[in-house]
Amino acid sequence: MKKHYISRSTKSLLILSGLCFTLFLVRFLLTSEMLGFGLVWNLFLAWVPLFFALIARRYSKKENHILLYLSLGFWLLFFPNAPYIITDLVHLNHLTASLWWFDSLGIFMTAMTGLILGIYSLSIVHYLFEKYWGVLMAWVTVFISILLSGFGIYLGRFSRFNSWDLFTNPVFLLQSSLNEAFNPLAIKLTLVFTLVLSVLYISFRILKVQPDEYQ
Repeated sequence: MKKHYISRSTKSLLILSGLCFTLFLVRFLLTSEMLGFGLVWNLFLAWVPLFFALIARRYSKKENHILLYLSLGFWLLFFPNAPYIITDLVHLNHLTASLWWFDSLGIFMTAMTGLILGIYSLSIVHYLFEKYWGVLMAWVTVFISILLSGFGIYLGRFSRFNSWDLFTNPVFLLQSSLNEAFNPLAIKLTLVFTLVLSVLYISFRILKVQPDEYQ
């Protein structure tokens, strides 16, 4: 029987997520305030694209192309949830003075963990793109995914949409997205998010590329 194991990369992300949860739990035990647990939910959502990336990788091994592309579609839908957490740094303006350093550390760690989750899931999907479409088309698809993610981050933070709206209110989401696509602020922030995520991902690829990790 084939054994299923958790990769070292996934274990490291579980450790980081555990630290984030512990920081907010400690704050709750000390103050009885629920502040910060909304970020824990956002961190859970940041795991969703990695889940679908891992599912897509498994189906690629089984050569099940229908479920592979379905998983990739869900990955793209939920991918903005991971880097979205960096926008939660806006909450730094609303922290209690006496706990500012502790709370800011918790928010920063959560944002960083979400960002790493997104980059790691993107790297897995990138490998699959290369496997089926070649190097050039893989990079093109990666940058398109990052661009769409940048727009998704804008919709989440400023229009207050989330990935579930595609299922609960798809028509309104589509109409609003088309309207926002021509909003100067949306264009500027989408490009900024795209630039930041692209540079971070390229830096990640240069820093450490281990193809065996994706096998």
